[in-house]
Amino acid sequence: VWYTADATVATPTWVNVEGAAGSAVELASARTVAIVRAGSTMLYLVGTSTGLYGTMTLSGATTVWEKIGANEIALSPSVSMRLRTSDNKMSLGTHGNGLFMLTFPSSIVPLDLLAFDAVKNNANVHLKWISINEVSFSHYNVQKSDDGKYFSLLTKVKATSAGTYEVDDEKPFAGQNYYRLEMVDVDGSKRYSKVVNVAFDAKNKAFSVYPNPANTSTITLDATLDNDSYLTFEWFDIAGRSRLVSQQKANQGANQIQVDVSALEKGMYFITTHKAASNEILQTMRFIKQ
Repeated sequence: VWYTADATVATPTWVNVEGAAGSAVELASARTVAIVRAGSTMLYLVGTSTGLYGTMTLSGATTVWEKIGANEIALSPSVSMRLRTSDNKMSLGTHGNGLFMLTFPSSIVPLDLLAFDAVKNNANVHLKWISINEVSFSHYNVQKSDDGKYFSLLTKVKATSAGTYEVDDEKPFAGQNYYRLEMVDVDGSKRYSKVVNVAFDAKNKAFSVYPNPANTSTITLDATLDNDSYLTFEWFDIAGRSRLVSQQKANQGANQIQVDVSALEKGMYFITTHKAASNEILQTMRFIKQ
């Protein structure tokens, strides 16, 4: 039984982890292996010609393997293992002694997120991530934030066998943009990726909204323009649905535009601003209705 921690490189280093000479795993022939992650703990399993063995620590020739199912599986050759993450059970097939079911802790999540990055791409943010072991895995919720604390849904991406994903945020905030992945299993359990961020020059902010948060029926949008323009302000809820559209004429220079938001329910919204003559997003702002 050999193990490597750097299988992605051209010449990985393999270590024999059968244990001491004369130990059960060292004497047997390996038929099947599995690695199960339960939280931060790794469980290493090896099915051999003399039964099933497991350990939580691989240490070369000093690795200690424990017999699993000594009374049930006994010395039956263990030839195949399959993990079902929806209920954290593993089937073990033997040669001549039938099929067995093993149950592991509910925290097992075999998905491995190998990389998650966000880079500026002209006026957009390009996000890319790579995953493996998407067993019983459902989808990714790509979330964004302007402060790194309150996140909203950017888009939902279904899991595919490809394992490589790319998404563009076409409406980044002026200033800091924070992103994370909410990773959802088929049973509804979730976990989160690290947070990555991309900065757009906050000095270029031409629009602001106040009061924010607001518990009034009317808010004020400040707009500073280089020339006279017709502007479109559109409010999106955290699910990405358009909830309010307001078109206003603004003059060159500083403008204070009053907008009635009484039709909006309480919650978080994102206000996109663009000139009515084009679909180019000028700025996106977060707004909270109390």
